[in-house]
Amino acid sequence: MQGAGSQASIHSRAREAGDYDLFKERVRKEYKWVPGALYLHKRIEVLESFLKRRSIYGSEYFRELYESPARRNLERAIRGLRR
Repeated sequence: MQGAGSQASIHSRAREAGDYDLFKERVRKEYKWVPGALYLHKRIEVLESFLKRRSIYGSEYFRELYESPARRNLERAIRGLRR
């Protein structure tokens, strides 16, 4: 089961679309050393792994608050990476 700290870090996926876009830019900057094609492939793989879970969040509290917006952001991010 996920602890509150790890769930809080996953909270970034449930942010407003504009905030999530900034988060995506920061992630890319953090992994700027990874070649573009490899980054795209692996990033999509990671994001899809979240969507394949029955639930992204381990606690009911986080699920009720953030599950739907987090899934929307992940789907939008994957579409953007595939363009």
